[in-house]
Amino acid sequence: MFLRSSALSGNRRHRLVMGSLLTPFMALMGVALSATAVSMYKQPGPLIGFGSAALSAYAVAWWGARYWYAAFQEGRTSQPVPEPHPWPWLLPPIVLGGAFAATGIGAVQDGKTAVAVITLMFAAMLLLPVAIVLVVAVCLLRARRPGAPPTVGAGRNASGHVPHRAWGPID
Repeated sequence: MFLRSSALSGNRRHRLVMGSLLTPFMALMGVALSATAVSMYKQPGPLIGFGSAALSAYAVAWWGARYWYAAFQEGRTSQPVPEPHPWPWLLPPIVLGGAFAATGIGAVQDGKTAVAVITLMFAAMLLLPVAIVLVVAVCLLRARRPGAPPTVGAGRNASGHVPHRAWGPID
């Protein structure tokens, strides 16, 4: 779904009008797309398409409601209200990748090889960037941890002394 980047920017009145128009319209569109997706539960392709469109419509409705509420609160208080953080861009690929993965696993169990290969390929294309981002984030968090293990030679401490137990060396 495409929305101009300036849809909810501008003065307070513009944000109130656009948010009050955009939020219910997108919520109703999400309901209609959800009903269409539910009616096509036997066909995985249209189900995934309409379901992801419904999820996108709900996300835009939530985004519009948050910006409308921030503009609404701005006029009620004497202090400026901060703009809400942008809505998460990572959620739709994760949900759509999960739907493709579930459809692919179901196709494998049903013996439909071509459908399984295509849907699992789409799931991998959607989930691989998410997995890469998560692995990089975990590696960066581990590197920043203050108690990271030292990288001195195995079995030796900084003084070069080999640790020794009463019944023999540790190595």
